[in-house]
Amino acid sequence: MSFVSSSIPGRIRLRHAALRNPDRLARIERSIGAWPQVRAVSTNAKAGSLLVTYDAAALDANDCAKRCEAAVAELLPGQAAPASARAAPASPRHGSPRVRANRMAKRAMLASLAASMLLAAVGAKRWHIGTGVFFLHALGVHLWVHRRHLIR
Repeated sequence: MSFVSSSIPGRIRLRHAALRNPDRLARIERSIGAWPQVRAVSTNAKAGSLLVTYDAAALDANDCAKRCEAAVAELLPGQAAPASARAAPASPRHGSPRVRANRMAKRAMLASLAASMLLAAVGAKRWHIGTGVFFLHALGVHLWVHRRHLIR
C-alpha cells in the first residue's frame, strides 16, 4: 500500500485512514521530524494526512518517499509493505466494492446506451425501451455510489 498521495521535490504528502488516530499520527510526526533533512512536518488527523517539508538538496525525492512510507508502515499495526516494495503493481480490477460497483455501472451504462441507440435506429421499440430501463438502473447504481457528493 502506498501512503504517498502527492510529492514534489522538497515536499511530500502521506495519507492513510489509520493516520486519523491522533496519537499514532503524533508518533509518526516525531519519528519523521527527527530526521536532519526534514524542515517541517504538519499533520491533519481529521484528513489522515501528514505533510513533510524537507531539504531537496540533502535528500532525494524517491529516497524520502521510501523512508516516509517505511516510517509510517513501521508504526501502523498490521500494515503490509508499501507498494513501492512489492514486485508487481496491483491489478486494475482490484479496488473497494464501491469502486468495482461503479466501474461495472459505468460499463453497463455505456453498453446499454449504445444498444438502445442502435435499437432505436432500426425501429425495435420494445428492445429500445428495455435497454433504456437497463441504462436507468445502471445510472441509479452510479448515483448511489456517489450519493455523498451529489448534494453538498
